[in-house]
Amino acid sequence: MNILCVDDEVLALNELSYLILQAEPTALIEQVTTIQEAQQKLLTKPYDLLFLDIHLTNESGLDLAQVVRLMPKAPLIVFATAYHEYALKAFELEAMDYVLKPFEQEKIMSVLLKAKQYLNKNQPTVKEVAQMESKRIPIKTQESIQLVNPEAICFVEAVDGGIKVYTNKQVYFVNETLKHFEQRLPEEIFMRIHRSYVVQVAQIQTIEPWFNQTYQLTLTNGEKVQVSRSYLPTFRKRLRLD
Repeated sequence: MNILCVDDEVLALNELSYLILQAEPTALIEQVTTIQEAQQKLLTKPYDLLFLDIHLTNESGLDLAQVVRLMPKAPLIVFATAYHEYALKAFELEAMDYVLKPFEQEKIMSVLLKAKQYLNKNQPTVKEVAQMESKRIPIKTQESIQLVNPEAICFVEAVDGGIKVYTNKQVYFVNETLKHFEQRLPEEIFMRIHRSYVVQVAQIQTIEPWFNQTYQLTLTNGEKVQVSRSYLPTFRKRLRLD
């Protein structure tokens, strides 16, 4: 696997290269510290994987990613940065993954395994993979950034100080408004049913009569949520209850 690492911090480059070689001893790694050097490398030889820092001295890795994604044989892009707030932008640029500093061996191993699977001739093309990855939703918690497929989300609840995102496996607390998060959910599979709830329609298991001639829903994860009167007409129409 041919890998290009771009970072203006030599210590970060060396650490990343070390972790890559621990996971993939046969990897061929090249290091550069500027966007210009990276562009020269990318023009002279093909790379399978590009580890790219976002904040470089007077430069942005996001600008290089804009160029790389248009290349006919573009490498898979992994942003390797200390800043979690660029996760959404990174996936808009069709990045394969997003790795936070300080780097962890387990995460680097996961990234390399994913890259090898994508580069296999029986896997989708790099462009197709990037498009699939861009559909995942970055969920920023205090500890990390989780990439979650929309189909894995049962519902989202507004709570004091933010929202809770419920999946069948766990619950994430996010310091974000429900309205803002709802805009990132695909409207073809999600709907607002209450000022405090957005649910995935396919996750609704049962519908029961509730107070004031409305409904209580039981979802596949066992949680119960209510449809408010103001959202009742839309809900009934969406589920063809009329």
